[in-house]
Amino acid sequence: MATSTFGPVEIVAVAFPTDRIPAGVQASVLEVLAEGTVTLLDLAVVRRSDAGDVEVIEVTDLGDELEITDVELTGAGLAGEEDLDAVAAGLAPGTSALVLVLEHTWARGVIAATSAADGVVLLSERIPAEVVNEVADLALVEDRAARPSRRPPPHPTPPPNEENQMPIRRFGRPGLIGTAARTAVIAGTASATAGAVQRRQASRAQQSWEAQQAEAAQEQARIEAAAQQAAAQYAQPAPAAPAAAPQDDLLGQLERLGQLHASGVLSDAEFAAAKAKLLG
Repeated sequence: MATSTFGPVEIVAVAFPTDRIPAGVQASVLEVLAEGTVTLLDLAVVRRSDAGDVEVIEVTDLGDELEITDVELTGAGLAGEEDLDAVAAGLAPGTSALVLVLEHTWARGVIAATSAADGVVLLSERIPAEVVNEVADLALVEDRAARPSRRPPPHPTPPPNEENQMPIRRFGRPGLIGTAARTAVIAGTASATAGAVQRRQASRAQQSWEAQQAEAAQEQARIEAAAQQAAAQYAQPAPAAPAAAPQDDLLGQLERLGQLHASGVLSDAEFAAAKAKLLG
């Protein structure tokens, strides 16, 4: 039977483009801990050297590098090897990550009261700030679009009541959980780091460039084939008598090409390519 009395716990890994944790981040974490709404249970720093080697630094080995080390950890070791390996897999060479295991201390009382009332937690989902902002902005746009256009009233608008209050719109809107899941899929995994996203974007850019090159090569081949076909189709042999001068024959071919171009049979590119071939 479990004897621990922890509330909900969240593991957070924050990656940085250097091998050191910025002082501003440390100060922000300390401010949050001082408020008492969360408790720091475990902490570790994961680094990947320029050569690609991974190093996991425990709080006892950080020394004066982190001011957070002064905080007593009541759940040291909760972040297991599997967790730290997952964080390290997303780090690019020369970067680091601060791994925090945080207990939502504010929820202890709610969890205890729920358990005492034989209740269960049906849903507990951590929604990234980006997702919340996206859904909130979409809801604001929809509310403005649904609100009827009218002239400003001649007197101040009365406070909301049962008659004039806009209804809460829920149906048809994307949910927070679904949006968060789709965001995680797009990013690769819920714990994907900026380095992984950049590598994926670079791969897509390379694929797009290769596709453009292939399309350009196909277009060039089509123009050359059209020029050859036009030259072969409309080139007439010189009559036996009287023999036409080469210059006159060339002028005749150019004139026919011009007629084909003017009538729309040949495009600008095909006309230019055929003309260049004849003059070459």
